[in-house]
Amino acid sequence: MSSNPSQLLPSELIDRCIGSKIWVIMKGDKELVGTLRGFDVYVNMVLEDVTEYEITAEGRRVTKLDQILLNGNNIAIHPKCLSLCNFLMQLVPGGSPDPESLRPPVNLPKDPNTSLVSFLFRNSSSYADKTAIIDIDSGESLTFEELKSMVIKVSNGFVKLGIRKGDVVLIIAPNSAQFVICFLGIAAIGAIATTVNPSYTTGEISKQIKDSKPKLIVTVDQLYEKVKGFGLPFVMLCSSSSLSGSKFTEFSKLVELSGPVSRNFRFAPVMQTDTAALLYPSGTTDQDCNGEMHNVFLCVVPMFHIVISNIAYSQLQRGNMLVSMGKFHLQMVLRSVEKYRVTHLYVVPPIILALAKESFVKNYDLSSLKVLGSGAAPLGKDMMEECAKKLPHVPIIQVYGMTETCGIISIENPYEGVRNSGSTGNLVPGVDKIVSVGTMNLGEIWVRGQNMMQGEP
Repeated sequence: MSSNPSQLLPSELIDRCIGSKIWVIMKGDKELVGTLRGFDVYVNMVLEDVTEYEITAEGRRVTKLDQILLNGNNIAIHPKCLSLCNFLMQLVPGGSPDPESLRPPVNLPKDPNTSLVSFLFRNSSSYADKTAIIDIDSGESLTFEELKSMVIKVSNGFVKLGIRKGDVVLIIAPNSAQFVICFLGIAAIGAIATTVNPSYTTGEISKQIKDSKPKLIVTVDQLYEKVKGFGLPFVMLCSSSSLSGSKFTEFSKLVELSGPVSRNFRFAPVMQTDTAALLYPSGTTDQDCNGEMHNVFLCVVPMFHIVISNIAYSQLQRGNMLVSMGKFHLQMVLRSVEKYRVTHLYVVPPIILALAKESFVKNYDLSSLKVLGSGAAPLGKDMMEECAKKLPHVPIIQVYGMTETCGIISIENPYEGVRNSGSTGNLVPGVDKIVSVGTMNLGEIWVRGQNMMQGEP
């Protein structure tokens, strides 16, 4: 008898698996656990005894083999098989999951001492005077040279406050230039940033504090009431309050604690394998540069989300300009696109809907936009087409990813292929996938790549 619907592997794998053996072991009356070359395999079938099966070339018919083959050409694997990717790699020596990304591979830094921050600024001297960040709310603007200087000062300030490598610092604040500076300052000393949704209740924040065990909280006046009861010291961003005492350090004071920065400053030794951030799911599912004008990315999506890496960090590392917005307002977004000549705007489906429906959108000059992207939830083809009527010059694309995959698995190419397809495009470079069911069928997609967070299978 069989249990839940099976997860099927492509029939071609049968040919690639010839000669391999599967040991099937009875475990109670619910499921079977097998071992193949050291990896656990869960077979979605119940047999009467312990049997060794061998996949052979001749008709693929071995005693009882039909009990683990469906339709004669598919191996059934239990959905709970957390080692599925590893299982396949062991099953096919020298092989890899199919298909791999169709995009050209990317060369990642090979130096194990390359840290998040040293990688960001490794080429910044060649565009030191370019604008790196504009904070719409405060009016603050920083060049890449100024940003680097501020990150160094803030990292030194955190050290003066007792933060050391491996310590966790919690950030709960709206988007701002200071948010980015603190995030990078924490990473620069090998400490770990964990970010929290500002809309969380004290109870929800408490769960994350209990799990991440931070030594210090970075926040703003408006959110102080939510976090004041945890008995931790604070760094207050954009502060205008009268809060004082040994537990409070304003951002300006944090910078002053650093003292002068040497021109020969070197960031603290941090390894690629060191943890830089503890990022929790957002709640949408479970809980090269030259002297020409560079791309401008408007960051509307909250920075507590994985967006801190896949938009803020990645674009600064490329020498692009980041425009930060603390609180979403559609007309403010449109004014910012017009004023700062924003080229790339990544949002969520409700904003795409608003752009499609609101009549005032046509009153703004959005001609600078090169890409309008959507993520965090599905965006249907119909909605993409409706929005495209308002912005016919802008490719509307969709990205698919999870916090656990550093925010991205696949994305459409805005310059090639069918426009407004409703698809999430192709795998990003370096990501492999195994699709266990056919197109338009309910199932699971298994992926692997160097973008997987530590601890993910």
